[in-house]
Amino acid sequence: MRRFRRSVLAQLNPPINSWTAVLRNLFSILAIASVTQVCAVANACESTVVLEQAEGLRRLSKAIESDPSTEAHTRFFEALPTSFDCYGQIFGYPGPLYDERDMFQEFTVLSKVVPPHDFVSKLVSLSINARWDADQINALQNVLRDSLEAHTPIFIDCVSALTSDAEASVWRFLFDAPHPSNEPLSSSLSRSICFLSARSCALSASAFQAGLAQEELH
Repeated sequence: MRRFRRSVLAQLNPPINSWTAVLRNLFSILAIASVTQVCAVANACESTVVLEQAEGLRRLSKAIESDPSTEAHTRFFEALPTSFDCYGQIFGYPGPLYDERDMFQEFTVLSKVVPPHDFVSKLVSLSINARWDADQINALQNVLRDSLEAHTPIFIDCVSALTSDAEASVWRFLFDAPHPSNEPLSSSLSRSICFLSARSCALSASAFQAGLAQEELH
């Protein structure tokens, strides 16, 4: 707040001699503050934000049907939310796009047209604090697993940039399924993870063991 006040006062000091210039700069500061507030609301994924994002994705989905080009799929990818809360409310049951886009199929296409680092980075972001469910949520978990196997260094680079708690939640989502014992990481993949990051090595192993313990309770 002090920095903000100093910034405003600086606009009023010489060499600015025109009140028009002063007002222009003040309006710029207010516009930035407004955008910041909107972003904060968007991150909260309120119902109005969900509906707006869903409608935009619906239009892009229809555009893909008429023009399944790389550019059309890329625009759809870029419009996807960046949090699981938003993704789940849009694509999970009974979200507005639950029945309108097969994300198993769409993620398969996107994995081929979007640059690997951009693709994996968004998947990791979507998987923070995620919880398994069937259908479109399961599609996210499947593509996350595929991306780990196909782009292990990129995946580890992305999760390593997160806090320990956030990374741990990504690994929990990876093994959050009715029967995680059926899908352990291969020994070669586990070795690669441990070679790239000691933290990821420990967190992935812990998440798998927690998944097994949960499976035994059922």
